[in-house]
This record gives sequence, C-alpha cells and structure tokens, in this order.
Amino acid sequence: MSDDRLRDQLRKAGMSEAAVVALNRPSLIAAWLELVTSGRDKPPSTPGADAIPPSGNPDLERQRSEFEERKWAKKLEIREAELNLEAERIQIERDRLRIQSENTDSPAAQMKRYGDALRGAIGRMPTEPTDLPAFFDNAERLFKNIKTPQSLCAQLLMP
Repeated sequence: MSDDRLRDQLRKAGMSEAAVVALNRPSLIAAWLELVTSGRDKPPSTPGADAIPPSGNPDLERQRSEFEERKWAKKLEIREAELNLEAERIQIERDRLRIQSENTDSPAAQMKRYGDALRGAIGRMPTEPTDLPAFFDNAERLFKNIKTPQSLCAQLLMP
C-alpha cells in the first residue's frame, strides 16, 4: 500500500490524525500490521454478522487470517532487511568518501598532484650558472600559477 492509503486505513481504524501524520513508512507498516493481527482493520460489523465468518467455515477463516498475518510479517521483515541493507550501503559510501578525502589531503597525494601538474612544464636544471636565475624565475612562476604550497616547492625541484 502507499503511505497515503496506509494513513487512511489507520485513521479509519481509529488512530488520531496527529499520530498518523507523525509516522514514517516503517512505522506506518508496523502500525498497520498490528491492526491487521488484532483484527481491528475491519470496519465495525452489523449485529448478527460477526457470528458466522464470511466463508461460513470458521476453520478456513482462521487459516486465512493466520496466512495473512504471516504474509504481512514476512513483508515487514523483507522491508526491514531492505532498509538495513540501504543503510549499510550509505555508511559504506560515507566511509569511502571520508577515506578518499583524507587521502587527497595527505602530503604524498599533494606531492603527486603538483608533480603531475609540473611534469613537462619545468625543464631540467641548467648546468650553466648564468642560466640558473631564469630557470628559478620560471619555476617560481609555475609554482605561483598552480598555487603550490611553499612547503612542497623545494621537493618538487629535486628531480
């Protein structure tokens, strides 16, 4: 049943409007299951009609009722298992994102990221002393462009 239909059925069975509105899906199902198992889900019967079940066979009606109770209980178990599985999936995804976030902030990950960004952009350090100032000016400009942290600049020049 949809949430709206469950709420309507609970209202018809005598639950207050405020209590019905406050329930979420699993609580609605649990409340409906309680009503069905207690037999309060049926509208009030007319006098004399409750003496004989609709099928005319009390044993058959009892068996049908027990079957319906088992069916509802099984559906509730399945739904709860699905909700638990979904909660576990969400927790696993949160943990994965947390670990990924922690790994991207580590110094090794930062070195790799900035090293990859600079690969091919910085040439080899010149052997001529007169070319060194131009090399370092170029390196500083590249570091500034990619916003490299100062703590990593010297390590990135090592290779």
